[in-house]
Amino acid sequence: MTHPFHRTPLLTVSLAVAACSMTARAVAEADLVVADVNGITPWGAVNGIHAYSFGVSHCNLGSTAIPWTSVPNGHPATGVNLLRIRDGELTMIGMSWMAHGSCPLQQSLCGTCTPAPQCTALGAGCSTASTSSIMGQQSTLGPRSQVDPGTGSLVFPFTAPPAAATIGRRLQVADADLDPALNAGAVYLVEVFSISAADAGASAANNASVRRVVVGPKVNGTWTLSFVGSTMQQTTAIELWPLNARGWGVPDPTMLSATVPVPGDGRLRVASRVTLVAEGTWRYRYAVLNQDSGRAVGRFTVALPQSVSIDDLSMSMPAHHSGEIYATDAWTSRRDPFQVSWRTVDFSENPNANALRYGVLASFSFDSHSPPAPGTVSMGLFGPGSKGAPDQVTATLLVPSIPGDLNGDGRVDGNDLGALLGAWDGDGFADLNGDGIVNGNDLGTLLGNWSF
Repeated sequence: MTHPFHRTPLLTVSLAVAACSMTARAVAEADLVVADVNGITPWGAVNGIHAYSFGVSHCNLGSTAIPWTSVPNGHPATGVNLLRIRDGELTMIGMSWMAHGSCPLQQSLCGTCTPAPQCTALGAGCSTASTSSIMGQQSTLGPRSQVDPGTGSLVFPFTAPPAAATIGRRLQVADADLDPALNAGAVYLVEVFSISAADAGASAANNASVRRVVVGPKVNGTWTLSFVGSTMQQTTAIELWPLNARGWGVPDPTMLSATVPVPGDGRLRVASRVTLVAEGTWRYRYAVLNQDSGRAVGRFTVALPQSVSIDDLSMSMPAHHSGEIYATDAWTSRRDPFQVSWRTVDFSENPNANALRYGVLASFSFDSHSPPAPGTVSMGLFGPGSKGAPDQVTATLLVPSIPGDLNGDGRVDGNDLGALLGAWDGDGFADLNGDGIVNGNDLGTLLGNWSF
């Protein structure tokens, strides 16, 4: 069997460009990063589902070699996601299984390479490249459920049902999510992340990179994908969302985002965006990425003032496929007096429920007649933790507020009045009625909700 990281060196222009921005650091440990995404293989479509794979190059920026052999826990595993920004909303629309391999190349694309003995590890400062066709070999794509993101341990050889022809185990995306006629102005992002037992936990924060693709005409029944620009290294799609929410290269400075550590586990990344869709009506959008939490997320909750009304609740998360053990049941939504939430079934009911697993992003949204202010969102953790570990983590994002509570402290007082007067004749969050200007109408709303 040919291993996906054992082949003739392949250097591309994009890889050379990527290497110029990446040099080995004085890290006294392994430091695995995705250096480049550099090739696309379309495999075809079955029943409206298209399959792709992407070439990937890795670098070890640390000073310790990364094991890369065909034994359990002896090599990294690499997953690929496809995300879309459309109408200012970020959604994940496709994902692959995890690519396993051994016998890496010892190239010098990251700086000075100290080669490891052949077929044992990726040496300090060294790089290795994998073609898109190799990354799409079904025999070397294993289930995500057999990789532990917190420790990097993995089952190998992995066990899995036979791969379906053409699309099995590869990155799968629905025809409607790529059709240009249905996605005018959409931005597509390929996100590649790797997990290694030598580079897990706190040091794995930079293990993902992103590259933009555009959709072209169909060839042999499959949409054509082409790269635009170079690989954006050591980042995730959710981190790029605020920089491109109003169109590629056009940021939305009003957005709030955060990195949320899960004590004793991994990390989540969250972001929020609020837009005015009609006078007096705001659309709230949230994205939650489970970057590397093994406990996963089973609930997402947004705090609300009691008087706030919301409607048009929605949630989007890609379904596991190809015989992965995780369920695909939709989450249920619920509106309570002081919150709105989405959740899957409890771990005690089904350990393989459709929780937000590592490497997956979920999107949530609703409409409200209340303007935004900073407030609390919480992520309920799905799996059990160690003794004393929390059952949820929180972050500050944009949430509906009491009209006039501009700083989100639950009161309308002099602090909010000062903020409104400072924004006079402008727009933004002090525009309480959404008519496009901060003026006396907004002042009247604020004073009418004054906290005594």
